[in-house]
Amino acid sequence: MQETLQREFHTLLSQCDRIHWKNLELKILIQYAYMEKQIWEDKKLDYAVNDMLRVIEMAESLSKLKEEKQTS
Repeated sequence: MQETLQREFHTLLSQCDRIHWKNLELKILIQYAYMEKQIWEDKKLDYAVNDMLRVIEMAESLSKLKEEKQTS
């Protein structure tokens, strides 16, 4: 499941022109996505805000999976 989510996440990053984020720690990536989401909200670009919300959601899911894997 994690591998599938990881592939989907990389695809999403590519679609958002943020594929260079894929090597970042997930917590840092989430912070970047929140900052970028705010920028897009200020510019009233709803489609970009939605893209960043999807990035944040998937990154948080991946982060949670990694944490669960480490604790088990």
